[in-house]
Amino acid sequence: ECEAQLALAATLRHTRGRRAAEESREAIARVRQLVQETEARVFLPFIVEEEARLLQLRSSQAAFEEKLREAHRLFTEMGAPRLAERVARDLAS
Repeated sequence: ECEAQLALAATLRHTRGRRAAEESREAIARVRQLVQETEARVFLPFIVEEEARLLQLRSSQAAFEEKLREAHRLFTEMGAPRLAERVARDLAS
């Protein structure tokens, strides 16, 4: 369900943009709840990255970059260098 909710949030963001922000936030909140219940912390960096993308839609560049740096840190800590590199490229652009 974590993967499905994250996919839903990203799909809504891609297809409907700002109009789907509330629905995307609800999907992300559900993933956070599931992570808390199941201790599936592997999803945390993906949650934070999706939260960053929502902030970017609202033109909150500073908040977007802060969240993306947090996602980068989490990917690095969990030993996912390719995902961390992808996020780092987004930060650099």
